[in-house]
Amino acid sequence: MRLKIGRGLSVYGIIFCLIVPYLLVDSVNGALIREGGPSISSIYKFIILALILVYLSRRTLVLFVGGVMLTYFAAHSLILSNPVEAAKGLVLLSKFLAIVILFVFFKKVVRKGNENWIHVLAIVSFVILAINLLLGAMGYGYPQYVGAGGQWIGARGFIFTGNEMASAVVFSSALILMRFIIKEQRRAFLVFAVVNVGISALSTSKVAILSSLILFLAFPIIDGIARKNRRTFNRDDRRFFIMVAVIAPLAGFAGIHHALYKMHLIARLAYNYAHNDLVTVAFSSRNVWAAQSMKAFVSQYSFFEWIFGTGKQWWMYISGTKLVEIDVIDMLMTYGIVGVTIVYGFFTVLLCGAWRSRQRNPYAIHITLMLLLALGISVTSGHIVYSGITAPLLAAIMALTFSGVREKSGEIRLLLISNMYPSRNQPSYGIFVQNFVEAMAGRGMEIIRAVIRGRGRNVVEKIWKYSRFVFEIYMGLFEGNYDVIYVHYATHSLLPLVPARSFIRKPLVINFHGSDLSPYGPVGRKILDLNCDLIRRAAMLVVPSDFFRNKVAEKYNHPNIYISYSGGIDLSCFTPEREPGVDQETITIGYVSRIDRYKGWDVLLKALHKIKNERSENGFKAILVGGGEEMDSLESMIAALGLEADVSYIGPVLQTALPAMYRSFDIFIFPTVRTDESLGLVGLEAMACGVPVIGSNTGGLSGYIREGENGFLFEPGNFLELAEKIAMFRKLSLSERQSLSQQAVRTAGQYDSVAAYEGLAMAIREVVK
Repeated sequence: MRLKIGRGLSVYGIIFCLIVPYLLVDSVNGALIREGGPSISSIYKFIILALILVYLSRRTLVLFVGGVMLTYFAAHSLILSNPVEAAKGLVLLSKFLAIVILFVFFKKVVRKGNENWIHVLAIVSFVILAINLLLGAMGYGYPQYVGAGGQWIGARGFIFTGNEMASAVVFSSALILMRFIIKEQRRAFLVFAVVNVGISALSTSKVAILSSLILFLAFPIIDGIARKNRRTFNRDDRRFFIMVAVIAPLAGFAGIHHALYKMHLIARLAYNYAHNDLVTVAFSSRNVWAAQSMKAFVSQYSFFEWIFGTGKQWWMYISGTKLVEIDVIDMLMTYGIVGVTIVYGFFTVLLCGAWRSRQRNPYAIHITLMLLLALGISVTSGHIVYSGITAPLLAAIMALTFSGVREKSGEIRLLLISNMYPSRNQPSYGIFVQNFVEAMAGRGMEIIRAVIRGRGRNVVEKIWKYSRFVFEIYMGLFEGNYDVIYVHYATHSLLPLVPARSFIRKPLVINFHGSDLSPYGPVGRKILDLNCDLIRRAAMLVVPSDFFRNKVAEKYNHPNIYISYSGGIDLSCFTPEREPGVDQETITIGYVSRIDRYKGWDVLLKALHKIKNERSENGFKAILVGGGEEMDSLESMIAALGLEADVSYIGPVLQTALPAMYRSFDIFIFPTVRTDESLGLVGLEAMACGVPVIGSNTGGLSGYIREGENGFLFEPGNFLELAEKIAMFRKLSLSERQSLSQQAVRTAGQYDSVAAYEGLAMAIREVVK
């Protein structure tokens, strides 16, 4: 664990060396204030934050911090008509933003592999806090509370703010205990946990005492559950649990007894209980002030004040003329709904990030618990989101969410965004995106997914899926653990990035698909218009065919358009393993696609109906494969046209079953009515299996279907012409069918997935470089 030393410490090392003893500076600050001297801790912390901003040189961070501060200064200046009072009201906000800045710095510390530095910070901080509390217990410094006749109740040494000191004890001890439990240093854990309960008791803070007991019990439980799941729980583990179960209650009883009778907390509680109810005693009157503030928020605040708060102006509504000391209330009254959203949105994102990282991060569950504990303290006793004393420790805990993610790695980290991805119940939905993921992962890329798994079955489920999708996108952007953003679909998948476009600093690659140039309906077209700026700013556009390349180039005039044939075809799976059928009278007609609007399934059924009506015998059997929103309409039309005996609809099938399905066909029908069909990979898959294709003369299909050579083309939507082409195929001789089949296989060979994915991976690497 070395700081970077050359001609002196690096800025990175200097910043950390300044952060480590920050509580010592706070102690000196408290001693100076006690003697009537100046406050120095604010200046010291300002210097640290300024150095961090200079060191990180992140325009986005500076814009966020500066933008939030300026927005609130302007809003409060309008509300209060007093810029000086507006500036005074920014104090709490600046303390919260300090947590954000410190978090970004510590995240870099963690990603550089210097997690031990955070544990050094925790140990030094706890030692300084413990010394202060011991000095306070001996009568030096400040008491936690002052009782009747000036009686000292509890201790805080020379730390000026007692409630914040209690939270600092909680977070520093949590980091140390977490380290002991993960490193399996169980004796050290037990000893330190007991010491922590005792130190917390000296403060007489209900938060510190209760939290010390929660940590004492919770961390071993988390460890035990993990061992049970791994089937590694043994006799030593049982012995440890028994010791925790015995020692924790004894330590808790001793600590609480000491706080009540040796540190005189009982006198404070008895006095308060004599004048208030139990809830008010438990909340130290915060519940009373909270009720007063919420009444003022509802009855006194204007709409604009609901949104942005009133700075410190709201204190006049509170009997204590001060903060409620419940963070969520204080932030709501001071900074309005926007402020609460910013603060608790930040915490929520990190909490979700901690939970999501549990597969790679040994600290994940412990961090989740600590953040939940922090939120619990925040909404009950406060001094979390605007605490200058706890800020470095809380930021360090948040940063450990990124443990296991290193700054330098040989792999390219790709943030994948797609509104289509297979689910357990819909394994074929967006299967091409899953194929892309597997191909890139096999070529040295780490894939971080923000995807919608499966199609929503109703409005509520669709809203939930898309909301979760947007949240995952912003989680990925916020974590910043990627080298390139890769978006499948230039409409719905890209839309969530539009509000964040100014903050996207990594390369953006957009993969176009068939519906992206001509979206369905006015809503889709409006979405595409909103996305235009991002599309033009993208580092690379990926298109599935030459036809599509020309269309995209014409519309966006983009300098870097790469053609990747929809991932190509796995020629090891899609192979021709049978000869074309010898029955020239009865043929098997195949359709594999979604049963959705514009896919042309209805055109095929009308053509089959015409063929059946023109011949006394059937002459064909048809198999339709695929799922979609119009499956009921499909089955109704089959019945209405009297095709039940001739057409089999088998629904969606797994991709692994497709090769055998294709091989059962004599001819494959691709009846899309879209004028801009991008490529039509299913047609090429059928060709790879030796099946000629009759397809619409449109888009990418016209680029690989050659009339009379490997298939036939017909006018999109013209079922009469389609019926003629099917009849034409049925009349071919066996040798003619074999020739079509052989040419189809040769055509498909030009779209090999191995070559396609190799080329795409190289193009992505070039973009990252």
